[in-house]
Amino acid sequence: MRLNHPHTETVDRPARLGISLVELLVSIGILAMLFALLLPAIGSARRTADAVQCRARMSQIGLALHSFEERNRRYPCGNGELDWHYELLPDLDRVDLFRQLQGHGEDSLHLSVVMSVTSVPVLQCPSDPKLGSWKSAINFLRNAGSMFAAYEYPFDTDGMTSIPLGGPVSSRDIPDGLSMTAYVSEQMNEFRSLSTDRRAKWRTPILYGQPNQLDLFADLCESMPSGALGSPGGPGDNFPLTFIDGLTRYDHIVRPNHASCRNKTLDSRFGAFTANSLHSGGVHVLMADGAVRFVNNNVTRVVWRGMGTRNGHETITLP
Repeated sequence: MRLNHPHTETVDRPARLGISLVELLVSIGILAMLFALLLPAIGSARRTADAVQCRARMSQIGLALHSFEERNRRYPCGNGELDWHYELLPDLDRVDLFRQLQGHGEDSLHLSVVMSVTSVPVLQCPSDPKLGSWKSAINFLRNAGSMFAAYEYPFDTDGMTSIPLGGPVSSRDIPDGLSMTAYVSEQMNEFRSLSTDRRAKWRTPILYGQPNQLDLFADLCESMPSGALGSPGGPGDNFPLTFIDGLTRYDHIVRPNHASCRNKTLDSRFGAFTANSLHSGGVHVLMADGAVRFVNNNVTRVVWRGMGTRNGHETITLP
């Protein structure tokens, strides 16, 4: 027998289903906080993975360069409008593309068609988020030395693009030593961008050309802040760097991840074309011996230029 208190009524309440609005809002708040905490870690992990893949692809290029040089007793130099990457394609397991381009070094229409539909991932650094603008865009460029470009070919006399008389470079032309000489570094790419970041190539207000003015030019170029649209000349149009382009080069005039500058000209051949990346703190550099080094943005100008010369006889300690 059930006894009830005389002043108590028995009420049968249905079992509660679901959650209240307050509980829902608390749950959403907790999830949002966890997401905010995890997002930077996820982004950092992705950037690290991209940098590792970028380095691995550069190492693959190093192996291909040595294979090519052993067979041909010279490094690749290209043909017509086809850049040095073209000769390296068979050693990068792209014989198909090499044959497709073979014999078309002066056929601009054929090359344009190929560029519009073809990509070579090993020539691209996944850390650059803007590569999708142009399928054949690349990030890995050849060292053009550490001094002013000449106003006619060859562009340099101390880098890896040519020897003084205009011929291709071989390992015999690197008395500084393969392990002390940069061959390839990286540069961010974009198609026809009036960019305000390090992708831009600023025009300096002063023309420098004498060897003793190199530091003056570098000081001026490094002082031009990214995004300074009011700087003299402003940034010039960037054309995509592709594996079909004879100007895919960088130089060691200005330290990594500083500005690139045209030397008071719109001509894309003359100036400081600086190695840059979105990696934290520096850039990857493939040395002529095939080793990949990470070089800090704050490397001294003496060391950076010493890495850019193959016949400078400098005494430097590499980072």
